[in-house]
Amino acid sequence: MASSIHFEDVTSLDQRGGIIRNFDRPPKKDTVTVPDGGYTVVRFHANNPGMWLLHCHVEFHVEIGMAVLMQVGDVTQFPPLPQGFPTCGDWGPPEARDSHTENESPRDSGTIAEPSWSYQVLFVIAVHLWTPGML
Repeated sequence: MASSIHFEDVTSLDQRGGIIRNFDRPPKKDTVTVPDGGYTVVRFHANNPGMWLLHCHVEFHVEIGMAVLMQVGDVTQFPPLPQGFPTCGDWGPPEARDSHTENESPRDSGTIAEPSWSYQVLFVIAVHLWTPGML
């Protein structure tokens, strides 16, 4: 299995002429297949501010690092969140969503149950079992 690729590796490969670019008639795609140990060059016009996720569609590949989050533009250029858009920590059962005050999140009010100990342990074990050596 191939090792992870770092910025310095890509820069070195490019300096040696190892990255071939097609600027004349590049293909337009929203999905690409990257071979084992391979790479792909992605070029796009970043004119839509926000956080954009590039990821592998195989879930356990994402867990081992085959995803990248890109920030396009400055945070001040991001569009505002729609009213009622979910944010971290505000999910709860229907009865919990309506029970907290306007200035208090459901997590602060104690109406959202934390995952049980056994759930947390099972999650850690599941993540641990999917190691790159097992692919």
